Amino acid sequence: MKKSIALENISMKFYRDGNEKCVLDGVSMTLTEDRFASLVGPNGSGKSTLMNIIARIMDYENDDTGKIIYNGFQSEKKIGYVWQNYKDSLLPWLTVEENIAFPIYVSPRSSSDGKELARKLIGTFLPDISPKAMIYQLSGGQQQMVCLLRALVLEPDIMLLDEPFAALDQQRSWTTALHFEKEWSKRQIPVLFVSHDVDAAVLLSDDIGLLSKKNRKITKCINNTLEHPRTLDMLTAKEHILCRKEIIEFLHSES
Repeated sequence: MKKSIALENISMKFYRDGNEKCVLDGVSMTLTEDRFASLVGPNGSGKSTLMNIIARIMDYENDDTGKIIYNGFQSEKKIGYVWQNYKDSLLPWLTVEENIAFPIYVSPRSSSDGKELARKLIGTFLPDISPKAMIYQLSGGQQQMVCLLRALVLEPDIMLLDEPFAALDQQRSWTTALHFEKEWSKRQIPVLFVSHDVDAAVLLSDDIGLLSKKNRKITKCINNTLEHPRTLDMLTAKEHILCRKEIIEFLHSES
């Protein structure tokens, strides 16, 4: 049975100082293991909130409505989550290798497994960085990459990526996205990618949900018909340009 996550009419309200604020209002989307999904929307549209709901970090079941249906998973789901505030999630007293392998250190698997997997990922994504380097010796983009690799090392059942390439320059963002696509294709797991980088979102994705700040819901899901694996040449393909144009027009309408 294929793994999938069905979001059905997810709504959430926040209450602050006696005032009610609607954050999400009837959001529906399906994530499947064989299609890469992204979410694009303006700041404050609820993208991070939706990811926290999927990860079960945020409780929405009391005064809120909607449901999430997980199909094809065991009861224990391993979730790889790359946080937008990546600096706060790193452990500065550990090396690069130890930060990446940390999820395995606190799991039943042996620490030697963690080091081996961490070094393989470093070799692919950060070949110019020593596994023994300390976090404070890295640039912001390199630190963000360590967070991405830490999410991959546990071989998760679900990947949630909140602006995972934001600290990278444009060229590094594209090439890293393509490396990540290769890792995802090996695993074939549901993934949700949130980004303000329109090109990165289109380059990676099969399905791109447009989350409106005005309506608090996904107003449209764009289908990108480009084949996998993706390449940098596809940035100028007709399909890419048409998807990009539709997203930019949506963002402009939201401003």
